[in-house]
Amino acid sequence: MVLAGTRALDGIFGRNDEGSYNQSTLFETDTMKLARVQLGPGGLLPEHRHDRCHVLISLAQASLLDSASALNARELRLSSGDAQWYPGPVTHTLKNLGKQDVQLITLELS
Repeated sequence: MVLAGTRALDGIFGRNDEGSYNQSTLFETDTMKLARVQLGPGGLLPEHRHDRCHVLISLAQASLLDSASALNARELRLSSGDAQWYPGPVTHTLKNLGKQDVQLITLELS
């Protein structure tokens, strides 16, 4: 079976004062984008934009701070397999509030 998509080679990674972060696209087509996010303890994924609706899926227990702005921040407590739906475009940051590494999958849809 052949899928009409491309393997993506983009990604961002780094370290802040509190922890590390890594985001990389795994697969992308005209209608969807699959990405992997890893946050070390205290890791903050810098401000980034999703142009389409998307779902965030936790691969393990996670406690995250999701901040679209200083006034629009919320804590997410997710178990393995839990999903968080974002109905439209969003610009935000994600911070790992826990003491363990966090692994997430994001799926953007058109």
